[in-house]
Amino acid sequence: MKHFKTILVFVILATLNSCNKNEMFVDETTISSKNSIHTFDIPFSGDAILSEIDANPENVPYKTARTLVVLEMELGIKESMNWNGAKVSEKPIVVFDDKSRAKYYEFIVTDESGKALGTVTACAQKETDAAVSHVLPYVRDYATLTTKGGNYQLISGGYPSRILLGVVGKAGNEPSAVIDPETNETVNNIVSEDAQGMIEALLLLSDEEKEKLEITDLESIILNIEQKDALNREYAETFWTLIDTLEAELNTMTDEDIIKAVNESKASWTTFDEYRIPAYNTTAMKNTRWNGWCGPSALAWIYRGLYTSYNGTYLPLVGDASFSNPPYRRLYGTKGYYDFNDKDDYDNDKRQNDLDPDWVNPQSKNADGGLYAKLAQSGGLYLWPMLTGNQNGPTLPFGLSLAFTSVTNGKYSVSSSHFSLLSLEPLGHQHIRNNKLPIVCLVNTLSHYVVAFGSKYEYWNWDVVVKILGKKITLLGGSVRTDKWLLIHDNGSTTSSTGYEPYWKNDKLTLDLQYGVVKNY
Repeated sequence: MKHFKTILVFVILATLNSCNKNEMFVDETTISSKNSIHTFDIPFSGDAILSEIDANPENVPYKTARTLVVLEMELGIKESMNWNGAKVSEKPIVVFDDKSRAKYYEFIVTDESGKALGTVTACAQKETDAAVSHVLPYVRDYATLTTKGGNYQLISGGYPSRILLGVVGKAGNEPSAVIDPETNETVNNIVSEDAQGMIEALLLLSDEEKEKLEITDLESIILNIEQKDALNREYAETFWTLIDTLEAELNTMTDEDIIKAVNESKASWTTFDEYRIPAYNTTAMKNTRWNGWCGPSALAWIYRGLYTSYNGTYLPLVGDASFSNPPYRRLYGTKGYYDFNDKDDYDNDKRQNDLDPDWVNPQSKNADGGLYAKLAQSGGLYLWPMLTGNQNGPTLPFGLSLAFTSVTNGKYSVSSSHFSLLSLEPLGHQHIRNNKLPIVCLVNTLSHYVVAFGSKYEYWNWDVVVKILGKKITLLGGSVRTDKWLLIHDNGSTTSSTGYEPYWKNDKLTLDLQYGVVKNY
């Protein structure tokens, strides 16, 4: 079989490998629990970098971004995250993209004592009509950035779970000396997270790869991406023109001014419609993970939300007295995971253990009654090592469906077709709400699986926003806009330093392929 030399395989080599890396333990490394992090531990970006970013009119000035974060915090984020009384850091930590452009501002949310609670990630580029891209219930570990020195910056290799370090150049140029801080290995290529990056990856797919990804009409998908990108740009032009007009008012308002203005007429500003699938929204489920390759790990977690046992073996969750059972199930503070991550080669057969069924099968039998092993086998996990130099074990959507059907006796499957990237109706959100079943998202340019189990609609009335800011502006084409958010559970071990907690992701910029879990009978 030919050795694939496409961007997809590169992505699998460079990024999907992060689905299963060596674990990092709080008591064995410099990683700190988020509850012990204070603002003085965080390397906020300096004035020189922030001024350079502000000078580019295509970027959102960081002070404007912060004001909009404070606004959205007061409108609903505080309530949704139980962050009442929390404050937003004055400066962000900037995360750059593959072309040395500012991509995200990470603003740290703290309690009154300065203890970090989480992160609100603002858009640094005017890509669409959204100010906030992610709400993370954690603060990432910045220790590797502080030890590298002032020349290094954070670079997104698949936000928010994969963050690289490198020396950024002039905006438009690729960063240099890029490394993956979890492996300390050099990264020669960085996956682009924008529409053009996704299109380039799709165009380089072979017919065989398109078939395995269930892509039957490539031209239609690319057209969808182009149309969504065009709509985002159109919305961005309207939204950021308005924000630029209001910039003086925004920058002169204090946090107290915003809080007072919002709470005086909060009901007329915005409304929220939030839904989380009950079976997956328990503390025990959110604290439990399968730590292995992202495809079978994602499906195992979905399975546990539907069933309590497999092959007669009870599947304990964190909080159950029987959960901790190393080396099969491990506790990590208040979190825990089923452990299928091992890069050694115990039987010297030139297959790393977590890609060797001779190791995976007994490990799974003891950990989860054979659930993960069955999903890995049926999903085609062991077919790919021969194509990737025995380094990676990705599973593709058609394999996921076969695997999930096999462990549920045909009762459930994963849809063979992804939802349209461009639809008047939010199909993934509707699936979660109407069917009360999660969706599997193929993210980071077709390289990593995550599970979405919650949906939130956020309706903004910009007429009221403008009036409260004391500015008279005529808004064309209606003044109510909608943000849609997905609640994401990520089994990728790159989230180890963050506590593996589910986070909210703004769906406006999503170019993921989303596959619904389907009940067949």
